[in-house]
Amino acid sequence: MFQRLLFAIRDEFGVSRSQARGFMVLAAVMVLCWFGPFLVGRLLPLPSPEISQADRQTADSLVAVLESIQPEKPTYSSKKYANYPSKTPESTRALPEPFPFDPNTATVQQFQALGMPT
Repeated sequence: MFQRLLFAIRDEFGVSRSQARGFMVLAAVMVLCWFGPFLVGRLLPLPSPEISQADRQTADSLVAVLESIQPEKPTYSSKKYANYPSKTPESTRALPEPFPFDPNTATVQQFQALGMPT
């Protein structure tokens, strides 16, 4: 079976016998790296850490201190964008009136009429 697989690899990829063996070793290592952590986790389960009573009391006291230091949650207005100005026609800038012109011969006044800064 192993010889058939080596022959198939050699025939498919056009490699030498030693390269086909190296490919098989590399494939086996890849499969072990892929499934190794799952197998180790099932065969050797890690013991759950024991937490002492003193450590639990220390953690509870730290949580209580942090909760007392933490400020109150801010209250937000009901309207989502209350602090932003609305985009009404009064607050928007009027567009300049377009007119036909040649940019090569246009005067400064024509460019300013189109809204270009000086």
